[in-house]
Formats: sequence, C-alpha cells, structure tokens
Amino acid sequence: ASFRIAGNGNQIVLLEADPTCPKKLLTETALGAPFMLALALQDVYSLHVSAVQAGDQLIAFAGESGQGKSTLARFLGFESGPDWQRIIDDTLPFRLNEAGEVEALPHFPQLKIKDPFQPLHLVPPRAPLSALYILDTDSQEQNEGVQIDRMGRGEATLAVIKHTVASRLFDRRLLARHLAFSDDFSAGVPVRWLSYPRRLDHLPLVREALIADLGLYS
Repeated sequence: ASFRIAGNGNQIVLLEADPTCPKKLLTETALGAPFMLALALQDVYSLHVSAVQAGDQLIAFAGESGQGKSTLARFLGFESGPDWQRIIDDTLPFRLNEAGEVEALPHFPQLKIKDPFQPLHLVPPRAPLSALYILDTDSQEQNEGVQIDRMGRGEATLAVIKHTVASRLFDRRLLARHLAFSDDFSAGVPVRWLSYPRRLDHLPLVREALIADLGLYS
C-alpha cells in the first residue's frame, strides 16, 4: 500500500493498496511507519520498547532484536504477582506535556496482544515513565549476576534516538525536533543499562534487581 501523510500529521490518506491484501494486514501496515510518522509530525515520538506497570511505576525495556525485552515483560507481567502488569509489547509513544515533562501515551494498540490485555483496559491514557532500561544480555553470557548501570545524558540521548520507530523517515526539520525531544527525554527520565545472562532462570533475579533500583516496596 501507499499512503500520504498531512504535513501537520493530522491525516493519513490511503492512496492505493494491493486488492488482494487482507484488511487486517492493511490496518497493521497503516499502524506502522505511516502512523509513526504522523505522530512524530505532532511531536509524539514512539519507541520500540516493551513496558510493564510495577506498582505505581511504568518502566520500559529497549534493546536490539533478540535481547529478550518481550520475554522479560511477559515474565514480569504474568509471573510476578498482582503488583506487576505487562502493558506494552512493542511500541510506546511519548511526548512532552505542557510542563515539559516526558509523558507516555500507553493506549497505543499492541498488535501481538489479545484484546482483554490491551493497555487501554489496564492503565490511564497518560502516565509518567519512571525509567528506561536498555537490555544488554549478550555481555553477561559468561557471568551470573544482574547489573544495572546509569547512562550519562549524551549516551542516553543517543539510546532514545536509536530506539525511536520510523526515524529514518524524518526530514531535516523533524530530525532537529526529534533530537531536542531525545535530549529532554534523557534529562527527565533515568536511562540505564540492564545486563544479565539471557536465561529464563535468571529472570527472578532481574525482577529483584529492578525492585531495588526503583525503590519499590520501600
């Protein structure tokens, strides 16, 4: 399919589509790059993350493909008791609110999650983000521990840029606005490395490390 996106991002027009394309697939296509670009034109930037609600805190996990962010979010959401809920499997939009604070918009449809577990049924439409963890499970393959390290602001800004969806479609002006947003994001939200061996038996240890890092139940 091909789409036209209005310059202010408030409209997406389907120009043409393969007539054999199922409607569901066409909808999923529109919710990909076209919608991500339309949101960015309205200064809403989407990160490729999984996210969970931990007590009253929303936390997100990013990383290269295969690092285990979806596996970790599923474990935390379904194996960690009522204080934990998986909210986001793949994509989470963010913006700066009127006070200049980073605000997550979790009511974005998650294509791999069944309807009863969609975030619109679980959490409010807006929420602050307590922390963004960048997974690095490869470097810990030969170790047994879980390690959390805070990033400096410059490194954190680059991490936000790297994990933004559809940024390759941004023109020069939008890239400049996105850079400013990413810098504000890294100034307002802790961004940390999360390293652990990529093994299922270590996920409870990861949960305990997150509890300590976030100060949950203290």
